[in-house]
Amino acid sequence: VGVPGYEQFNKLWQSMRQMANPENIHLVFDSQLVGSPERVRQRLRSLVGMGFDYVVVAPCITGVPMDVRHDQIVRFARDVAPEFSSRFRSPPRRVAAGE
Repeated sequence: VGVPGYEQFNKLWQSMRQMANPENIHLVFDSQLVGSPERVRQRLRSLVGMGFDYVVVAPCITGVPMDVRHDQIVRFARDVAPEFSSRFRSPPRRVAAGE
C-alpha cells in the first residue's frame, strides 16, 4: 500500500475484492456479457451505441472445464454474433488439418 508506481495495481485488487463480495454481484453482471443470448445482445447494442467497435470474448475462467468454455463460445457465435457481424451469418466451414 502506498508504494510509488503500484497505485493502479492496488486499485485493481481493491476492485477485485469488491466484486468478490456477494452483495456486489450486480457489479460483475453489469460489466460482463453474462446471461441469455438476448441479454447479451442488449448489452452489446448498448456498447455499440456508446461507440465501441470491438469486443473481446474470452471465456477462459479459471476452473471452468474446456468443454464448457467451448460450448459458451459456440453459443455466442451462433446466438449473439450474427446480429453484429455478417461473418457469423453463414454456417461455419470445416477446416482440414494443416489448413
